[in-house]
Amino acid sequence: CCNAIVEAMACGCPIISSDRKFNYDILDYSNSIMIDPDNIKELSKAIEELRDDCEKRKKMKLGSMKKAKELTLKNRTQNILVFMENCKK
Repeated sequence: CCNAIVEAMACGCPIISSDRKFNYDILDYSNSIMIDPDNIKELSKAIEELRDDCEKRKKMKLGSMKKAKELTLKNRTQNILVFMENCKK
């Protein structure tokens, strides 16, 4: 995953990111809208959804901050190792 995403989560930002396996350990529907990165319409829709839905933004802000607290260096390192091991299979 991208460190910028983790930093944004720690600041309480709702996230719009790629719906790809490498994001699944830090992103879920409590803190993000995951989209097909090759689909401009999905990106536009996600931006509009966050712009127009204050309650969703608030919930995702709390979800981001909660998840960010769980992302200690030890936990992230372990998740990366598990991800790499699964890629070998």
